[in-house]
Amino acid sequence: MVSLLACGNGGGGVSSGSNANSQNPLVGTWVSGDYSLTFKSDNTYSGGFNHDGAPQVWGSITLSGNLIMLTDSGGSDACINSAAGQAVTGSYTYHISGDTLNFNLFYDPCSGRAAFMGRTYTKK
Repeated sequence: MVSLLACGNGGGGVSSGSNANSQNPLVGTWVSGDYSLTFKSDNTYSGGFNHDGAPQVWGSITLSGNLIMLTDSGGSDACINSAAGQAVTGSYTYHISGDTLNFNLFYDPCSGRAAFMGRTYTKK
């Protein structure tokens, strides 16, 4: 089981850019084995295990080119900084080829989310 709560150390940062969310190519549900990610047109997402139908994490996204920034807002596996009680944002580049979606780590201090995002997803 992959926990999205486990946060590790990372380096780097995210540069700000224009928001390209009006044309979100990620909209839909993507699956990888027992895991799924759903992106909605309102720039929210949820993720979890396919078998139980309930998301373990949800939040918002910002897109800039092929960079996606995910900020968890709730769920049992949300990446929240326990000391500050604030959501932790992770950044990934993504590549879609046909019905296949891959993410590459740009910056994410949350190692559990990085493991979840490090999978190859297929459009459902």
